[in-house]
Order: sequence, then C-alpha cells, then structure tokens
Amino acid sequence: MEDTHGKGGAMELDPLALKILSSLIFEEPFEFIYQESGEPDRNIVSDVLRVLIVKDLVRVFEKQDGRFIPVAHIEPDTYSEQYFRITAKGMRYI
Repeated sequence: MEDTHGKGGAMELDPLALKILSSLIFEEPFEFIYQESGEPDRNIVSDVLRVLIVKDLVRVFEKQDGRFIPVAHIEPDTYSEQYFRITAKGMRYI
C-alpha cells in the first residue's frame, strides 16, 4: 500500500486499500473482506488491512452476545475471529 501524502497532507491509498475500505461500511468478518477484495493472496489482504488499522482507517471489533465490541489490540493471526469497520477518518477516502 502506498504511503505517500498528496494535497492537504492526505495519505494516498492504492486501489486494493480503497476497495477494502469501501467494503467496510458495516462490521464485516475477514473472510468477507478477502472475498470482496478480489485479491487471490490472503496474506496481501491481511497486510493491507493491518496498515489500514494502524493508520486508524479501520476499527477492529469482536462479537459478544450479538453486539460488536471494539478491540484495543489485535494480532493478524486472529483476524478470522474479528470484525472490521471503516472509521470516520477512513470515510474520507471513499
């Protein structure tokens, strides 16, 4: 994922990152993100998602008793157990 800054200091995102962001209007599991991305390599999707999380463009949740609870820290090997949603900051890119 490109990490350059364009006009107004806004980060420029590559097409895969933008596609992932636009698929996360609601809390979605990793499998949904992977399928929607069209990227054949799960590791690439996982890496892009990790960068989006670090950049505060995506928030991580876990589902408890039918509710989505924000998660403070996550390891990439647990992505299949988590849900992801775009943040307000991330909405500026779609």
